[in-house]
Amino acid sequence: MPKRILKLWISALLLLSSTPLFAAELFFDHQNNSWSKAGNPVSEEAYRGEIKNEVPHGTGTGTLPDGTLFVGIFKDGQPDGMGILNLPDGSRFVGPVRNYQISGDGTIKFPNGSMYVGQFKNSEPWGQGTLVQSDGEKYEGQFVDGLFEGQGIYQWNDGRKYKGTFQKGQPQGEGNFLFPDGRSYQGQVNKEQFNGEGVLKWPDGREYSGNFVNDQLDGIGSYQWPDGRTYYGNFKKNKLEGRGIYRWPDGKRYEGELNDGIPHGNGAFFFANGEKYVGDFRYGREDGEGSYTWADGRKYAGEFRNGQLNGKGSYSWPDGALYTGEFRNGIKQGKGVYTFADGTRYIGEIKENQPHGRGNFSFKNGREYTGDVSEGVMNGNGTLTFADTRKFTGSFKDGKIDGDGVLIWPDGKKYTGQFSESIPDGAGTLAWPDGRIYTGEFNKGVVEGRGQLTWSNGKKIIGNFKKGLIHGQGEMNHADGRKYIGNFLTGKKHGKGTFSWPDGRLYMGEFVNDFFQGEGTYIWPNKDRYQGNFIKGIPQGKGTYIHTDGIKFEGVFRDGLPWRGEEFASNGRQIRRYAFGRTVE
Repeated sequence: MPKRILKLWISALLLLSSTPLFAAELFFDHQNNSWSKAGNPVSEEAYRGEIKNEVPHGTGTGTLPDGTLFVGIFKDGQPDGMGILNLPDGSRFVGPVRNYQISGDGTIKFPNGSMYVGQFKNSEPWGQGTLVQSDGEKYEGQFVDGLFEGQGIYQWNDGRKYKGTFQKGQPQGEGNFLFPDGRSYQGQVNKEQFNGEGVLKWPDGREYSGNFVNDQLDGIGSYQWPDGRTYYGNFKKNKLEGRGIYRWPDGKRYEGELNDGIPHGNGAFFFANGEKYVGDFRYGREDGEGSYTWADGRKYAGEFRNGQLNGKGSYSWPDGALYTGEFRNGIKQGKGVYTFADGTRYIGEIKENQPHGRGNFSFKNGREYTGDVSEGVMNGNGTLTFADTRKFTGSFKDGKIDGDGVLIWPDGKKYTGQFSESIPDGAGTLAWPDGRIYTGEFNKGVVEGRGQLTWSNGKKIIGNFKKGLIHGQGEMNHADGRKYIGNFLTGKKHGKGTFSWPDGRLYMGEFVNDFFQGEGTYIWPNKDRYQGNFIKGIPQGKGTYIHTDGIKFEGVFRDGLPWRGEEFASNGRQIRRYAFGRTVE
């Protein structure tokens, strides 16, 4: 028991022990406003104890019709001093009493077991005091008119403790809360609740500093986590709600609107690696209109969905490349326009970040392509127009002309056939504006292999070609009926062959650079023949000329004429001799 309470009880007991029993019994007559020895104790104020001048004075016991009982010191007919006051509700007060009113320092016990020790005024706790509730809760501090008012400390039986300002019996104003779970609060309070500016700390290291409404984080404030995260901004009903700045210990930062603690609305997210997103958020993900910038300088501006590039947007690279078009699940997909760093431009279908499907390429070198595209390059069927206005329509593979197609030159030349590595290769037909047509094999863009070359006038060459010229075995048919069958070298008759004329003439033998040269046989329509050496198409050197009538010359020819030799009749008889181109006897 506190010393203060013990002293009050000792004083009261001493008073009672010194009071003479029934020294006098008086009743207060309210009609005459006086004390008398006769009266009704049930309906009138009664007194037993010491008297002076016929009024209570000294130690005694007074009772009121409502059951109030006072044992203590009386003066001039009224309680005035130390004593014990029992109230009708069962409360008992020990301390100074005046005219049945409690005043000064004292102790009161309530019928529910609660007890107050401290200052009183007008029968109410008033001033400094301590109240211990029947349930164990305790208040120590200032009172006004029976209520907690001013500075005080309140301890709840659940372990809570408040130290601070009270108003009208409730925590109100500036104060400090301590909780059994280790939390602490310092700030403004209203009716046991955090209201206004304050600081709330958790035992795990979390801390909030800012505005509160009815015990909840509400308004502007800052929040710190033990792992280093921080938030400054709006709160609503204990949630990060509204605009704010959220920082992570690794350097990440979010500035913008939040809903239930996650980005929602308009904001900006700055990543630790230097990347940045500015735009709309939905439940923590990029969703809506926004822009994303990568650390290496790449940038996207457009639509987002579920944290990914989705919808229409524009994607740029630091080297100047640009894509504008559709996106799906974070990748370029759909239809769009690619402008590459080298100036190449693509318009068409996109799949998995690359031109794919039907589209159009405009190359920096002036070429234009329209057709199928696969994995970013020309693949499939399409049309390619070159800067010099050449035009190809056909098959492409891995960005090059490959397969069957048609190539047309600005001068009208046209190739139809197979291609490889963007050049004619394989079987094909090449037509010139002058009417020439070659049909056959090509090798790396050159007429080479087995083929046929025809002219508009009917001339025709059939055989093997090399580097665009007839080479090897072949056949040449002239428009006038002349015909050559034999060997060619780089476009010219060379080697063994046969040349015939429509009039019946025939040459069989060796050729050099389109001329009869070397050993050969020349037959005239009348069946005359020459067998021997030729130089540049003329009999030159050793040879034999045989007439149809059997006459034969054997010897040396010069410039197509006999130069030296002998001429024989059909029966073998020598007819004449030649020397230096003249006959001699």
